[in-house]
Amino acid sequence: MFNNQIVSSISLALPKTKVTNADIYNINPNVDPDKVLHKYGTETRFWCDPEESFFDLALNSIKNLELNKSKKKSIKFLVIVTQTSEFNLPGVGQKLSEEAGLNRDIYILEISQGCAGFVHALFVASFLCESLGSGIILCGDTYSKILNMQDTSTMPIFGDGVSSVLLESVNESFKRGINRAAFKFHSRGDLFNRLIAGEKNKPDQSCRNELYMDGPGVFNFVTKDVSNLLYDLDLDLYERVYIHQASKFTFNEFIKKNKISKDKCPINLHLYGNLTSASIPSLWMDEIKNQKENQRLLFVGFGVGLSAGVGEYVT
Repeated sequence: MFNNQIVSSISLALPKTKVTNADIYNINPNVDPDKVLHKYGTETRFWCDPEESFFDLALNSIKNLELNKSKKKSIKFLVIVTQTSEFNLPGVGQKLSEEAGLNRDIYILEISQGCAGFVHALFVASFLCESLGSGIILCGDTYSKILNMQDTSTMPIFGDGVSSVLLESVNESFKRGINRAAFKFHSRGDLFNRLIAGEKNKPDQSCRNELYMDGPGVFNFVTKDVSNLLYDLDLDLYERVYIHQASKFTFNEFIKKNKISKDKCPINLHLYGNLTSASIPSLWMDEIKNQKENQRLLFVGFGVGLSAGVGEYVT
């Protein structure tokens, strides 16, 4: 079902500090830089300095949309996807909306969702756009603040970053934009502790706020459960498939199992690492202005929960 809700602009805000694999080795000499590059696919990532926060990146990402005053006042909703806001109470949305200069008559929704979050947010935002008008989806995290620097299998993977996506309704006779009928979701609460922070999930875990990831457990979820979401799709119909940038190994195995042409699947792990919910928008951002009309795009997100979502967009 199309309602002509289109993404007209995407931005990405990154921290000031670029962290190389050599820097990672200096932080923890037990990290193998060659493994980080060849298995995880990451050459660099950006991490926040102590004085930088999720709020700073979120505000910059909205500014990077370069909205004029009139456009800012036309924004009717703000959907925020993050797990690393520095505010427990209240949420970050009201302060962010105010400092970004958005309309005070605005609907704000905050979703505690990880790497599947963009697909979930896009689905929800399509209803808000239909009812209210233009809005912004803001996705991302500052995982560097919750990484365990002694965890050599998780610490090198993640980067910090926040993306903003401008969603608008257009009055056109032909159908394009978000295809809500093609969205599908999946949840495995029995696997919730495969990727977790804020809970003591290992007997030897001293810091309850540090991120813990069971890499093989998440990998099995991706190759089995997430693949099952694609079983009835004709993947040849899609010009581009934007897959969450978890790791190079997971990415390659997923497209191999689902027989997706690598040429259809952009990758930017080498530049940013795993940007959680900002990873799919960051991929799309580099291509959106050059995409031709009537191209079918597929989004595949998966992560904490464990959860997954797939969605379709027609340019």
